[in-house]
Amino acid sequence: MSNISPRWFHAAAATKATIYFTGGTAQSSSGKQTFLDEALALDLTRPWTIDDPAFTQLDPMPAPLSGHSMSTVQGTPQLLVAGGESTTKVAPIFVYEPSKDGSGSWSAPPLSANETATFHRLFHASTSTGKDGALLQGGYLNSAKNGTVVPTLVTLKGANNFRPISTSPVSLATNAPSLARHTMTLTTGGHAVILGGVDSQGIVANLSIAYVLDTQTTRGEWKAISLQGTPPDPRMSFTTVLVNTTTMLVYGGTTDFKTALSTPFYLDLPTWTWSSPTVKGDAPQRWGHTATMAGTSMVVAFVRD
Repeated sequence: MSNISPRWFHAAAATKATIYFTGGTAQSSSGKQTFLDEALALDLTRPWTIDDPAFTQLDPMPAPLSGHSMSTVQGTPQLLVAGGESTTKVAPIFVYEPSKDGSGSWSAPPLSANETATFHRLFHASTSTGKDGALLQGGYLNSAKNGTVVPTLVTLKGANNFRPISTSPVSLATNAPSLARHTMTLTTGGHAVILGGVDSQGIVANLSIAYVLDTQTTRGEWKAISLQGTPPDPRMSFTTVLVNTTTMLVYGGTTDFKTALSTPFYLDLPTWTWSSPTVKGDAPQRWGHTATMAGTSMVVAFVRD
């Protein structure tokens, strides 16, 4: 793994047999930060160790990216990369098509200048739809430096060549939160659940509230749900995963980009109640990482600690 750079603000997505990683921010020994175009694969069918994961380097992305998202596309082998910041002017959407021989190819769906300008976002939240695309919500519009956070949700569907759709019922849902560096998880019942993040004033969100949208309805509304139990500390740049049909797991994050959090928390979805599981060993402190489920295990990769 010596030739794989440490990184943060990368993206990850898992299929049944492979976890894929793209992009991120790396820092040299002199302190210079750069965006990465690397694409990596971790084959879950082969033995590997935490200290030396057997990464395979794939063809790089068409441009370096950080703060982007990556989703699997249900029913296809495709990976959908969206948004992010870069050192060059890039298309806001890339699609990776892996092949059976281990290689693959990247493409960028054609978008108009208006579609690019109104869609391009970074440090947003995303989730696969369970059908043929992804949902993207919130984030900074075009740049994190101006602090402009958007509440909008767009749908990217393979049937529409992954062109951003902002007129679907879920996109028109009312009371959407304006957040960046948050998470959005789709439950098995089709509810999108938003947690944490930061608003345009720099206020980090309290995790005593979740924003929930029924993605199956024809007239959507984001509802603020008061959560029970002792909530995790406010946080951003953390991860959530769905560990089973009724439980979400929150891990890591930061409140100030200086300190990292480590205590894991469970959110019971039927009762909207927080709990903190008993774990063996010391959970590492992480923010700007990724977490993906591999069977019954959560795989946490890379870090800003």
